[in-house]
Amino acid sequence: MPIEPILDPHQETVFPTVLWNESIVTFEAIVERLDPSISPAVVIFARSSGGYVLANIRERGWCTPSGRLEPGESHLEAALRETQEEIGGRLELATEIGRYVLQGEDGRTLRFPAYLGLVREFGDIPAGSESSAARCITFNALSTVYYRWDKLIERVFEFAERSAPTNLEI
Repeated sequence: MPIEPILDPHQETVFPTVLWNESIVTFEAIVERLDPSISPAVVIFARSSGGYVLANIRERGWCTPSGRLEPGESHLEAALRETQEEIGGRLELATEIGRYVLQGEDGRTLRFPAYLGLVREFGDIPAGSESSAARCITFNALSTVYYRWDKLIERVFEFAERSAPTNLEI
């Protein structure tokens, strides 16, 4: 049973539903505390001067930093750690803007909080990271480099652009 597109009553944004591998995926502009058992990972939209900082992840390519929570870690702590590990930057002014919703073939639904924040410097990627590089991409060029660009990713980046508080400017 597919997930219906979500209408955010505050932004009047409809997020499309897409298929990623075997999962049906959409986005909700809802922020609430989530249980790690149904929300085991985070996604980070790291803004920097001129655009968004993407990580070059093995077997994926250029994408937003993201990753699983470690035992006992909060979603925010995971977002801060993953930003450091994948793009070599410190995430400042991190704000949760919503969550991805994935429904697997088995019917289980998972939710992954998405954070928006500022990265002033990046690129010093720690040894052992699954990322081989980081680079800042302008909003208008994202579709040319992002590894899995689709209508959902496009709409979520547009939402992140509109959601960014003015204090995220460098």
